[in-house]
Amino acid sequence: MVVGDIRGNIKWVPNRGSKKEPRFGKPEPIPAGGKPIRVPRGDAAPHVADWDGDGRPDLLSGAGDGSVWLFRNTSSRKPPLLEKGVLLVPPPPRPRPIRASGDRKPAKKKKPSKEPLRRGTRTKIWVADWNGDGLPDLLAGDFALGGPRKALDPSITPAQLKEARKKYIAALVESRKYLRPKPGETEELKKERLKNLERWTRERNKWIRIISRGTPRPKLHGRVWVYLRKRPRKD
Repeated sequence: MVVGDIRGNIKWVPNRGSKKEPRFGKPEPIPAGGKPIRVPRGDAAPHVADWDGDGRPDLLSGAGDGSVWLFRNTSSRKPPLLEKGVLLVPPPPRPRPIRASGDRKPAKKKKPSKEPLRRGTRTKIWVADWNGDGLPDLLAGDFALGGPRKALDPSITPAQLKEARKKYIAALVESRKYLRPKPGETEELKKERLKNLERWTRERNKWIRIISRGTPRPKLHGRVWVYLRKRPRKD
């Protein structure tokens, strides 16, 4: 298996068994250009495919910043010998921060924007001949935040939200007092401590639910983008 992690590293996990009965070993870094692969802003999403049509499996990866990278395989033998990464798709421009409105009123419906859709981040990719022209195309899924910030429960007022945060902090402080046993704790004291811990944990969770429902948040989006390959021009 070829896997990526949240730090941006890409590793391969060797199968020490068989196809029917796999037995995977310890993950090992995959070098490209002589150095272990690490994609920008973490969240590596590797995919193996023959990108250049030479019959060799190449390695591609999405990245946390929304970019897509190609690590071309230059060896016909196993294991693959990968070149230094080449940027296939640049990261999208960073959007302006969205601020919550002070009145917390429901957002008014706006006319459809004429601006083009922005690509997101945390790109996950797949290679396939999307339009049937015989060339491998690139499909990329993303993660994005957009639109006006809205609360799940707009009936929760700013004053109620402020009070909920205050009580949540107080409950959190109290619950931490009962996390660890004190020296010489008896069984009876342990039961009392766990009882108090459970009580303050319930209190803390009660207020965090109100905070979660009353805090304005942007809408989450996940789109799939298709990049069609073009045949090289003949001179």
